[in-house]
Amino acid sequence: KDLLSFLASRGIEARPAWHPLHLQPAYKNSITDDLKTVEHVHKTLICLPSSTGLNISDQNLVIAEIKNFVSLKSH
Repeated sequence: KDLLSFLASRGIEARPAWHPLHLQPAYKNSITDDLKTVEHVHKTLICLPSSTGLNISDQNLVIAEIKNFVSLKSH
């Protein structure tokens, strides 16, 4: 959530990743295997901008801001 807020404060839209299918209401009674790893990883995934209109400059900005966030968090 911290990264999402940080990116939003810089005008970069990002959001939590979609819920895994086996957690969707339509699939609650479906047969599944042990998906604890999927459930764990899902809690930390985010969707970054991925529009077909995203140019290299836009991509570099997103990358730079994520590096900036990591740098600020490590100090």
